[in-house]
Amino acid sequence: MEINKFKHNDVNEDGTCLTGGAVEIGGSVRFSDKEGGCGSMGCDCSPGHWVCIIFPRTEDGNVNGVSINFDNKIQLIKFIENMKAAAEEYRSQPHSI
Repeated sequence: MEINKFKHNDVNEDGTCLTGGAVEIGGSVRFSDKEGGCGSMGCDCSPGHWVCIIFPRTEDGNVNGVSINFDNKIQLIKFIENMKAAAEEYRSQPHSI
């Protein structure tokens, strides 16, 4: 498993970057296709099994995130199962704002 942090600076409110291109600004969690990669036939833009967590854009124009590349599909499935269990445990505890 390989974990990488990333940060996009100077992201406009519409998600466009001063250096070109665009990024997700509302936050999201994205997974590789069930067979690996992005899911487009013949595309090798993001091979293997992965999850990408993108945090919402900050007021100062930064978008941070984490990408996790797994050694195989089983490792990704175990990660998802552990995250579901952790979320359920978190929800079952009392919280105050």
